Amino acid sequence: MPEDSSNSATVPASQFEKMAELYRVWEALPGDRPRAALDPLTLGSRLIRHVSIGSFVDGCTDFRYDLIGSEMQAVAPRLSPGARSSDSLRIQMTRYDLIHDLFLSTGRRMEPKVLRIHYASMENMPRGIYALFLPLGRQTDADGEEVASDMMIGLWRFEPEGPLKQDSYEDLADAFAAYRATRRDV
Repeated sequence: MPEDSSNSATVPASQFEKMAELYRVWEALPGDRPRAALDPLTLGSRLIRHVSIGSFVDGCTDFRYDLIGSEMQAVAPRLSPGARSSDSLRIQMTRYDLIHDLFLSTGRRMEPKVLRIHYASMENMPRGIYALFLPLGRQTDADGEEVASDMMIGLWRFEPEGPLKQDSYEDLADAFAAYRATRRDV
């Protein structure tokens, strides 16, 4: 089982700056931030390659990739539009996948996540990513609870240090909020 190791090394301010740019786009969306209000072409060349968009399906029990940015394609070359995050469970013949779990928890809570993730790819290659999971819109799940209907994902790669012992993530929400508080323009 992966771990949340929130007490790790400092995140470079330049990384938070990139993430804050996408976060501002998400914040500027109206109301419950419906996907229809997001025009990927307005993201510009600095952001578009880092952005992927998908839909939560079956009341937020799975996630379907619709638009796959080039950064996500680089870390997950098997992905194509229409692929589901649960595909990894079937392919790896397992009951748990870190990325799938993080996606679904974002959709259920309808709160953004700011993360640093270390994981082994489907090809068993160590990967390191900074990620923003930004929920969009609303739908009702099987229990009548409101959950997100879509999600925008911002992804920035980095080279992981040392051998990968297990998939893990670090919640950077507090550090990101502190960074934004020190900057008036973010």
